[in-house]
Amino acid sequence: DANGTYDKSDGDLVINGTNLRGVRTIAFYSGAGLNDGNFTVDPLNPPAGISFNAAGTQIVVGSTVLPAGWIGEGNATVSVVSVAGHDTNSTSIQTQE
Repeated sequence: DANGTYDKSDGDLVINGTNLRGVRTIAFYSGAGLNDGNFTVDPLNPPAGISFNAAGTQIVVGSTVLPAGWIGEGNATVSVVSVAGHDTNSTSIQTQE
């Protein structure tokens, strides 16, 4: 949400941005900076639990596919990496069940 909190019980995680149809990797980092999991994605054929809108402004990650180690962190982040290797990191997110 706008306050930097994600509550898994509220549903899916929504990543907003621009040019997201060029994303090839979505990575989840805990407050300790550990990589808790990542997804290699193809926006035209995303893995189960992940979807991209046609405009390329939103990625929806289903709550059931989020890495378990990412939940319950006070300083978690999400990184999206483009085909060209450019990565963009979210601001700090407090995650909870």
